[in-house]
Amino acid sequence: MPTALVVDDSKMDQQLAGRLLADCADLTVAYADDGEQALELIRSDAPTLVLTDLQMPNVDGLALVDAVRANHPQIPVILMTAHGSEMLAAEALHRGAAGYVRKQFLAHDLRGQVTRTLALVEQTRHQRKALECLTISTSRFVMDNDTSRILPMLHYLRDDLARMEVCDETALMRVGVALEEALRNAIEHGNLGLDSMIAEESRDDYYALAAQRREAEPYRSRHVHLEAELTPDRAV
Repeated sequence: MPTALVVDDSKMDQQLAGRLLADCADLTVAYADDGEQALELIRSDAPTLVLTDLQMPNVDGLALVDAVRANHPQIPVILMTAHGSEMLAAEALHRGAAGYVRKQFLAHDLRGQVTRTLALVEQTRHQRKALECLTISTSRFVMDNDTSRILPMLHYLRDDLARMEVCDETALMRVGVALEEALRNAIEHGNLGLDSMIAEESRDDYYALAAQRREAEPYRSRHVHLEAELTPDRAV
């Protein structure tokens, strides 16, 4: 049975959230008074999800999101926010929280948020079981000279790298920067034959010439070919 850990320094808010969780999903509910106690419980018996207040003594909600994200990335954290803490909630989402519900709308919004989060947990669990059997992933792309395709391509390859767990976040960022530079060079300087000196003199002239050559031969018929081969040990 899925389990939920409710973290709040207010016993009344704890019990309210616990009752709502028990009513809205088939969940076993545990409680912690702050983030420090929550981390001890997570280490001893990891829950399926965490529902936490933002403002607490000792380890607050933001610090709890950071700790869970770093040490238990498979556990989603949902925030309970009070009026006026929207900026903190946005920061927590940026740092890896799965979502948030406003305390004043808890009874109305919690069911939907928890249902969506549990569905995502289940989807991720199934995906991980499939990935345990995956030994190699090979992709081949043929791109035209539209540079707006570069960013979607980077997102696709980044997701593949993350799924295969080939490298950490820092390496993912470095690979993304290198790939963007390589693809842009291949399109602009390789296929379209653009000279960097034009851009130094006038960016407008540079982009105008690029647009013109995309529609003209022989540039229009040129393509960028990209191959990616990923294993759990390396990416080429």
